[in-house]
Amino acid sequence: MKKVLLVLAICAAPFLFSSCEMDDDGSILGAFIGNMKVTIDGAQHNFDGVAYYEEGEYSGIACTKMDSTHESVAIVLKGKGVGEYTLGFAKSMNPLDLINANFSNINEMSTVAYMPSSDAYADSYITVAGTCNITSVTDSKVVGNFTGYAVKVSDLQSISLSILQNAKAISGTFSATNGNSLADIFSK
Repeated sequence: MKKVLLVLAICAAPFLFSSCEMDDDGSILGAFIGNMKVTIDGAQHNFDGVAYYEEGEYSGIACTKMDSTHESVAIVLKGKGVGEYTLGFAKSMNPLDLINANFSNINEMSTVAYMPSSDAYADSYITVAGTCNITSVTDSKVVGNFTGYAVKVSDLQSISLSILQNAKAISGTFSATNGNSLADIFSK
């Protein structure tokens, strides 16, 4: 549960790398400051000002909108660099993957968390199964995508088959600016 709270804190923290949603999907500003598209249960959410960071053995991608909702998203990966990362407990909702999943290892899992607003803990989602692919890493940018299934954070108190059967499809693409690179730009 500490990991869930950490992920939610990360969602609320990156105000430094936040911006309001842009109407134009191909905005030059979005390409410079990072962007992400997240689709959950068929509804798409767009973010600009997406930052990438590394801390110890983890890497993260996060953004919080500076509008009235403070909608946010965070990806926490155990590992760094190009590759495929398992999100949640299993790669898929396939019964065999779920049977082999390690539900007790919540502190070791990579995940995607989505918060519709800063005061919507009960309506926030976290992945329980899926993959995140980091396809490109440079000094200034990280590019990738993810797909999987998410449940409401409030349902994580007791994982059961019925909760997992009601998981919502989640997917997205991102191009995140290296947070350290942004800090270097503003410190000069």
